[in-house]
Order: sequence, then C-alpha cells, then structure tokens
Amino acid sequence: MKSAGIKVGLFVLIAALIAIGGKIIATTPFFSDTETSAGNTLQVSDIFPQTAPLYNSNPYTCLGGASNTADPTFGSVVIDKDNGKIIVDATLQGATANSTYDIWVNQDPGGCPLSQPTEPGALTTDVDGNGTAHVEVDLVPGAINFWISAVGGGQVLRSTAVSF
Repeated sequence: MKSAGIKVGLFVLIAALIAIGGKIIATTPFFSDTETSAGNTLQVSDIFPQTAPLYNSNPYTCLGGASNTADPTFGSVVIDKDNGKIIVDATLQGATANSTYDIWVNQDPGGCPLSQPTEPGALTTDVDGNGTAHVEVDLVPGAINFWISAVGGGQVLRSTAVSF
C-alpha cells in the first residue's frame, strides 16, 4: 500500500515538472529580449526612434552603413520613421571645428547608393567641433535600413544602420 502511494506521488511530481517545463518553453519567446522572437509583443517597434554612433568611415555598405567602426565615435544620430518620412537628428561631437557638414540620408534597399543627391540639410560645428542638425526626407518604398553620412571638415562621418 505504501509503495502505491509513493508511485502516485512520484507520478504527480513528474506531471507537475512537465507542466512547468511546458509553460517555460511556451512563454520564453514572449518574455525574451530578442527582437525576432515569434509573437514577441515587447520587441523593438518602429514607433520608437533608434540611435546609432557616427564613425570617421569612408567605406560603407548599404546594408550596414559605416564599415570602419574601430575608431572613436564622433557623436550619434537618432533616426525615426513616421508617416512616410525618415526623421534624422544628428549630433556631431569632436568633429572638425568651425566646419560645415552636409547631411545625407541613406535608405536600403532603394536609396543606396544614392542615385541622385538627397542632401536634405547641413550643420556647422562650433569651436569644439560640436553641432546638431534636424532633417526629414521621404521614405523610399521598401527601405528597411537607414543611416546617414555627414561630409565636411575633411571627414566622412557615417553612422551604422538602424532597421525598421
């Protein structure tokens, strides 16, 4: 009689562990931090702006933006997508002092390399090489990767790409 009670207790324990394990497996994608989890409602959304660093990088790829990311950064860019527009807020820090930088917005696929000049704005740095710019451009249909180039002061500053 005692062994039957142990068997039932052991069966209940194993069933409970299987149920808990199943719940953990089923809820892991929901609570995980990965952006590509199936059904993850907490993932990064295109309603939130994304920030990327700026590097002194002449080489680039359309998919990733700046290729030379080993050097120090020269500020950052916040890129947002809203109502068919790409909104860019660039902040240069420690760039060439008292220089004008043209701001170019790159969109991939479809707008990289730039088929025509789309320089929507420029900024001028102060004596410390700091400056800011706000620009907006039309969204290229189908584009999902976005990055900027800030060209001036003997530098080509590029951001890494963000994706929406």
